Amino acid sequence: MRTKLLLIVALFAALGSFLRGQEPAARIQDRLRQFQHDLALVEKLVNQSVQLSLAPAPIQCAESFQNVAETLVREIRQSAGNDDEKRALQMGDYLQAVLSRGVADNLIGARRAAAGNPAKEPEWRSTGERTLQLIQPLAAGMAPPGSAEERILEAAGRTIRPGREALVNIIAGKRR
Repeated sequence: MRTKLLLIVALFAALGSFLRGQEPAARIQDRLRQFQHDLALVEKLVNQSVQLSLAPAPIQCAESFQNVAETLVREIRQSAGNDDEKRALQMGDYLQAVLSRGVADNLIGARRAAAGNPAKEPEWRSTGERTLQLIQPLAAGMAPPGSAEERILEAAGRTIRPGREALVNIIAGKRR
């Protein structure tokens, strides 16, 4: 709760310094709308982080990171739909970290924990497969061909390629 409060205070401080600038009113309105959207995103990510901190085992951690990945995929798709390539790529960088260091690393831990227990293998494998399905819109042509949205989604898809490849390798039983 304290971390959440500190984040909100920091964001409002940034907003205050931002509003003192000499920007045109339309630009200020755009930034204010983005700030409000970002605040909701930060709140959602903080809540997901709390859930992650309560996860008792690697498989639950991987599933919690999968929830974070889902949130970021939605942000990327929304940014692409709004023709905001910079934001889509920024969210793609975050998603790449979540896939590699969150989902993939915890799936490795879950795979190790399941070693010798064949009944546990489907659990970690299905979490990896669900995550791959989740990020599929960034790899496939889910936007109108030739559109700015398609171009942005493809660029974000390239950003997350190492994390996607790590998941594919883990599911296939390779080290990474």
